[in-house]
Amino acid sequence: MSFFQGPTVISFALQLYRFRGPLRARSVQIVGSALLGQLTSMLVAALAARVLGLAKVLRLALLCRTTTTALSTELSRLLGIAPAMGLLAAFMTGLVVIPLGKP
Repeated sequence: MSFFQGPTVISFALQLYRFRGPLRARSVQIVGSALLGQLTSMLVAALAARVLGLAKVLRLALLCRTTTTALSTELSRLLGIAPAMGLLAAFMTGLVVIPLGKP
């Protein structure tokens, strides 16, 4: 599977290059929405974990769930927890959310 990661990224990059005009015109809106959504998601996850009384390591792992699996391992290391915990949180979030998204 990891063999296909490079070609997949290139194919997405080519699509983004084709729409570079509209993307540039709305770059502030896109970046602002992404940052605000990421921050909100992390804060809600942390608050929900605290309200549920989860252990500290699980609360920190849930902060990693809003990133991609590749970034979640590094974020876990920065937070001082096992990278597998962050990876599992990101992976499980993907498994739950993907079927609920728009086709």
